[in-house]
Formats: sequence, structure tokens, C-alpha cells
Amino acid sequence: MEGQRRSYPYSWVVLSTVLIVYFLYWFQRSDISTVIPSLISTYHWDPATVGWLNSALIWSYAVMQVPFGYVSERWLGARITVLFGTLLMGVGSVLFGIFLPSIELSIIIRALIGAGSAAILVPANSMLARWFSPSRRGMQTAILFNSGQLAMILASLIMPVLVSGQTRLLGLSSVQSDFLLVGLPVILAVPMVFRFTRNTPEDIGLPPITEQLSEARKVECNEESTGYVLKHSSSPYILTLVYAGATGGFSISAWLTLYFVKVYNMDNVTAAFLFTMVATVPPLLGQPLAGFVGDRIGHRKVVVYSLLGSFLIMALVTSLIALFGTIPLQYIITLLVLFWMFNSGLVNAWPLTTELFTPKVAGTAAGIMNSGGNLVGAIVSVVPGYFIASNPSFIPVFAIGTIVTLMGLVASLFLPSKKQSVGQRKLAPQDQIASVKE
Repeated sequence: MEGQRRSYPYSWVVLSTVLIVYFLYWFQRSDISTVIPSLISTYHWDPATVGWLNSALIWSYAVMQVPFGYVSERWLGARITVLFGTLLMGVGSVLFGIFLPSIELSIIIRALIGAGSAAILVPANSMLARWFSPSRRGMQTAILFNSGQLAMILASLIMPVLVSGQTRLLGLSSVQSDFLLVGLPVILAVPMVFRFTRNTPEDIGLPPITEQLSEARKVECNEESTGYVLKHSSSPYILTLVYAGATGGFSISAWLTLYFVKVYNMDNVTAAFLFTMVATVPPLLGQPLAGFVGDRIGHRKVVVYSLLGSFLIMALVTSLIALFGTIPLQYIITLLVLFWMFNSGLVNAWPLTTELFTPKVAGTAAGIMNSGGNLVGAIVSVVPGYFIASNPSFIPVFAIGTIVTLMGLVASLFLPSKKQSVGQRKLAPQDQIASVKE
């Protein structure tokens, strides 16, 4: 349409830069879960302790989503916020390798990495919504999220090999050196963010993706609209429950490597590789498909169907393990692959943040959504460790995944459609007149 564009060539430069940073975040997030057995044997930590170490990043990441989402839209802008977050994540990643033997310092530093990571996705989501039209957002989000899947694959393949080797840097132990080594690329990404990201097309002299903004749209974007929507609309909180259900189900992946080691007597490298195949390869196919379908039939519909399929499969897995104990490996792999295919529909939650809310509200709404999702994910990453420590059963892992997925499914049924009002402030009469004139 005249005055409207789907994207610019430079839109893909911005996306590629954010994609690299998001890739590095997911590598940092995944590097511990892939080597849990090695950390337990090296430092004599119990599963619950490793669970807290692994989830410290997620807890901090969750708590800082809303502040950074608000700050990025109100004061700093998305570009500077992402730049700061990348720097903080990089410093924390390097420090983690240095202080790893101290469990107390390691947990604090993992929280520092999580705080930096929180300044990346939510601000970038609002920034990318200004570089890609709604008809491209599903696919754009899928491409971004696939970089996270690739990071999980590489973490699963690289980390077990690294910790079993003899790399030594700066007089540190081999395990410390390995974590220090994988933190250095994050530091190198900082100048890339500064050089290649821009908040809007207007920053480089291009017109906005959608030029024809009505007065109603302008009024919705003013300073009061964020507080008004959060106070008068249930949509941000419904969307949060939806995302929490999908993320909580996904987070059982933190225990899959240990599950394969304990139940099927695999070595850590084999178990980590199998975890990679089960939890990361299916989304590489499923996320682009889900994004493509969501762009055409509606992101809300895909979210509902995705959660329905995820819940049914996770409930089946839990029931089979409870009834029969050890399930033949080929059966459990097949079911988990199907689960992650359905869970790939999670990518459609992010376009909903900019469909249901104006750009200024979307930053805070996305922060709330991602905070809730990651808080539930952190719980799933910790609570099962206590059950496993006292009773070597993995039923709680899959049972918790089933419960949180059901929560997301129920919440998704109450999501408003794209055409419905979400409680945004009514226009004053003069604003209504201006809107009608346009």
C-alpha cells in the first residue's frame, strides 16, 4: 500500500545485530544446563544447588524485564538499553568464569548476567516493531527465536566437550577457563550493537514503516497511556499467563540432560547431544512455520492451538511415566519432539504485544509478559531439583510442565482478538473529531 512498507533492507541489518546478541544470551542461559552432571561431580554440588545456580540468571532476567521495558520507551530508547544490557551481560559472563568455584559469588554473577539479558529482548521487540510491519512480525520473531535455538544446540555440543578438555586461561582451572572463553564473544558484540542498531527508520532518514498515523494513534502513545492500560485492561496479565504457560513447559529442558543420564545410563556428552536433538531441533522447523501461519491466520489462534497440543502431549508423557516408570527411549523422544514442535507457537506471543498495545505500552506489556514467563521458568528450573534429590524420580519435572502448560492454555482462551479494544483510553471529543476528519 502507498505510505506503508513491510520492511527496509536496513531492517534486516537491525534484526541481524539483535539476533547475534540474542544468540549470545541463549548460549549463556543454556551453558550450565548442558553440563549439570559435570558440575555436580567437579564441585560436589547437589542437584538443588545447581538448580539455583542455573536459575539465578532466569530470576534476575524475569525481575528486570519491566524496568528495562519502561526505561527503554520512556528515557533511554531501545538502542541504548540493548547496548547497556549487552555490556552488562558480557562483563558478568567473564566474571562468572573467574569466580565459578564460589557458589555464592557464582549465583550473584549469574544474576548479573540475567539483569543484562533483560535489557535486550523486550526493548528490541519494540524496536523491531518499528522496522517490520505487522504482516512480517511473526516471521521476524521466528527468525530471532531460531537464533536462540541454534545457541542452545551449540551450547549442548560445545560445553560438554569443553569441560572434559584441558583448556587453561589466566591460571584458572579448565572448567573456569571454558566459561570465561564463552563469555568473551559477548564483550565483542557491544560495538556491533552501537554501530548497527537504530531505534526507528527515521533515525537514518527513512519514513516510518506505516506513515499514515491517525490522531487516535498519537493520543494512545502519550505518556499516560501505559498507566491507563495497565490499570484498566486485563490483557497484559492474560498475555503474561499465556507466556508463562508456554515458557514453563519449555523450561523442563533444564532437566533433560540429567534425565537421560540417570534414567537411560548415558554419558554426559551423549545425553547433552540427545537433549539438543529433542529440545532445539524441532523449534528450528516449528518456529518459522508457526510465525508464517500466525502472520496469515492470526497470532492469537496459533498461540491457542500451540498450547492445546503442548498440554495434551505433556500430560500423556507424565501419565506414561507415572504408570510404567521408564518409557522406551524411542517413545519418549518422539513425544518430546512433538511437544517442542507445538511449543514453537510461543513465537506468536511477541507480535501480540505490538498488536494489542501501542508501541509505548508494548515495551512495558512485553516486560510484564516476559517477567511472568521467566519467573515460572525459573520455578520449573529449581523445584524439581528438591524432588530429585530426595527421590530419584522425574515425574515432578513433567507434572509441573503439564500444570503450567494447562494454565497457559486456559489463559489463552481469554485473549482479545486483534480487532477488540484492550482498555485503551477513550479519546477526548476533540481527538475523536480529528480522527474522523482523517
